[in-house]
Amino acid sequence: MLLEALLPTPNAPLSPDGRWLAFVSEDWKGLKLAPVEGGEPREVFRSESKDAFLWPLSWTPDSRYVLCLNKEGVWRIPAFGGEARKLAIPVKGLRELRVHPDGKRVAMWVEEPGSEIWVLENFLPRMAAAR
Repeated sequence: MLLEALLPTPNAPLSPDGRWLAFVSEDWKGLKLAPVEGGEPREVFRSESKDAFLWPLSWTPDSRYVLCLNKEGVWRIPAFGGEARKLAIPVKGLRELRVHPDGKRVAMWVEEPGSEIWVLENFLPRMAAAR
């Protein structure tokens, strides 16, 4: 696989530390990371759900987790080992999620009739200081 084919895009976001590109597998059920400096991509998560569709992707500010959506909800997937965790974000029609670089705010795109602005506080676990 040529890394040039995965230039940072909304479909393959670059980690905040600039070291990794996240992207979904061809069957839309696996999350893969590719090192920017070269090397083979590695799969860090595979959904067993028949409705997996892991997209869109978003990194946490510390580059330790990738957030993604599927029909079951929002998932926090560790980039370097550990269990994926479904986050308790009960927002109907959620289409996209982005974490602010300060790690304290989240922007969401919700698609359903009407419009609202929500504020969620203290729903993400505390992040360790970046090394």
